[in-house]
Amino acid sequence: ENSPVTFSNIYAKQKLDAEQINIDGVNFRIGKLFGHPQVNKQQKLTEYILNNPTIKVDNITFNPTSLFQVLEVIKYELTENCLKGVYNLSNKGLTTHYEYATFINQQLGSTKVIQLVDSYYSFPNYGKFSMSCKKLEKFVKLRSWKKDMINYINLIKQNI
Repeated sequence: ENSPVTFSNIYAKQKLDAEQINIDGVNFRIGKLFGHPQVNKQQKLTEYILNNPTIKVDNITFNPTSLFQVLEVIKYELTENCLKGVYNLSNKGLTTHYEYATFINQQLGSTKVIQLVDSYYSFPNYGKFSMSCKKLEKFVKLRSWKKDMINYINLIKQNI
């Protein structure tokens, strides 16, 4: 979180910008969301995986974020009013886009074709995002993204 701002460190630049704007409040930087009750509304990574028979994903690491996790953090802040600064918000556990797609495919019992493609971009300072998640976990228990994804997929199966 104290890395110098460089072209390759966009994470630090974005966080620094947010911290300069946010004087006495709280700012959540939310990762790739899943768990929208109206499936297919976001048209992001999870919906792409759910809606396509052939999926092309890379091996970039990220923290999935469930709407349930976001709700827990917001409830905490509304009742405790004690968070200050900028927090990265996601569920617990790192994964890659490829592993994420494979996990969803397995949970659905699906036969989607998942192709691993080369990434055009890498995030050299990704560990910094994880450090910020640990900062938040001092206040709010972070849930496993896999458990929240299983709950979401069970909801999807009920609505099919």
